[in-house]
Amino acid sequence: MPYNGGVTLEEGLGNVTWLQRSYCLDGTGYQRAIMSLVLLRMDEGSSFWSLTTGSRHRRRRGPRQAPTHPQGELEEVQGALEVPGPGELARGVIRGDNYFTLIPISQKIPPNLRDESLESAKTGFKVTRVPTTGSYTPMSPKQETPSWAPDQLPPVKHPYTPAVKSMDQLPGAPPELVGVSVLEELPTNSELCCGLQRELQEQAAELLGVERTLFVPTNTMANLISVMGHCRRRGSQLLLGQECHLQVYEQGGVAQLAGVLAHPLPDMPHGTLDLAELQRVLARGHRSPYHPVCELVCLENTHCSSGGRALPIDYLRQVHLLARTYGAHVHLDGARLMNAAVALRVPPTRIVEHCDSVSFCFSKGLGAPGGALVGGPKEFIEEAWRFRKALGGGMRQSGVLAAAALVGLAGAEAALLQDHGNAQRFAKGLQELASPICSVDPATVETNMVLVRVNGLSPMELCQRLQAVSTEEVAQIGCGVRVLLFPWTERSVRAVWHRDISTQDTDLALRKWEFVLRQLEP
Repeated sequence: MPYNGGVTLEEGLGNVTWLQRSYCLDGTGYQRAIMSLVLLRMDEGSSFWSLTTGSRHRRRRGPRQAPTHPQGELEEVQGALEVPGPGELARGVIRGDNYFTLIPISQKIPPNLRDESLESAKTGFKVTRVPTTGSYTPMSPKQETPSWAPDQLPPVKHPYTPAVKSMDQLPGAPPELVGVSVLEELPTNSELCCGLQRELQEQAAELLGVERTLFVPTNTMANLISVMGHCRRRGSQLLLGQECHLQVYEQGGVAQLAGVLAHPLPDMPHGTLDLAELQRVLARGHRSPYHPVCELVCLENTHCSSGGRALPIDYLRQVHLLARTYGAHVHLDGARLMNAAVALRVPPTRIVEHCDSVSFCFSKGLGAPGGALVGGPKEFIEEAWRFRKALGGGMRQSGVLAAAALVGLAGAEAALLQDHGNAQRFAKGLQELASPICSVDPATVETNMVLVRVNGLSPMELCQRLQAVSTEEVAQIGCGVRVLLFPWTERSVRAVWHRDISTQDTDLALRKWEFVLRQLEP
């Protein structure tokens, strides 16, 4: 009987005979196991058996020897252990070091084997041990079956609760709220569902104006789940911009894992698609046996490759109308949806109402360490739940991530407004430097991203200069400043603001940029 944390007991080891099997539940993250009514009989001529993790050690009857540890280390055992005689009932002892030993049922357990090992009645033995990775709950020796059914598990207290309590913005959450998200939609396991995750999903559904949402680890997974939910036939076609995140930065997962053909269309400068071209491609595959059927149109809002531009509401409405005309759906990659809503000065529901599903990321503008959502109708999310499990997205103790996401949602609008303001402040300040090496158009800065065109050196070289700190810089600026940028294209770099970058940080970045440009200019 294998169980996490340790010892493996195998049936039919030499002359050791199982008289009754034991029960085991390999729990979810915080293991529970039950051993009960295990009667072992030592037959004539048998040897003394001791079992350790992943191995077993055997010694012949005779003078007692120190037991051998799996790593070969000798352990001192206080008090002699007798060897069970032929035909004698034996009981097992699991010590704190995962060492399993058989002793006669009549012998008392030596003190060094810890009080976690319980003495038993003559009908058998029961063992309770609490290692660092889990806990084992004993049963009464008279109990024939576990006192619970697999679909009626007792509440589990998880070791990650202190991480939730340590967050200043969130009161200490009861341990049961940390939960097990992989069991979420099973009615019989609703008591194990993560309370914090459930609260997050309900808040997000109301915020986005959708019927249901589903918490997933990443926005890439959220996009893939959405594509799988809409494109149920292999060989279906997905229309999207050639520079959008799903097309460029998600490893072609829609083809690898969903069997969907991605058809990229040229992006307009604002991050939009040409509506005439979109209609032409939609119509070509509509009711034609020669072309793939277009099941889905994917939009990205804000549009990352165009510098965080927010897609206009009227454009979203027209795309949705076109898609419905030809029997397709619209999925919105809303990784930075809150940035778009703040830039357009509309509630998120105004954006989401023009799509059939939406993804929503917490680890970008909202500042959480991880997590994303899929939003849509109830039936769609029920299928998304199955896809999440298939893709490995069912999480244990997901309340830790959900708690951080709730904190990010709480002050989202104010934080994003500050990010957008700092990005504009930086773009205007850089434009005022009027350097031939760098140029930027503040009119294109709508959210928290600034794309800077670079001339005379490579974007990587500029990024390295902005990260380096010299004594001359400290003397002129008064401190050492490292500006972290991303080489975006062959001729541009990207700067992104988030809630940990203040207005003072933005001004320091401008001073560092001015210092570097002055050194680079002839």
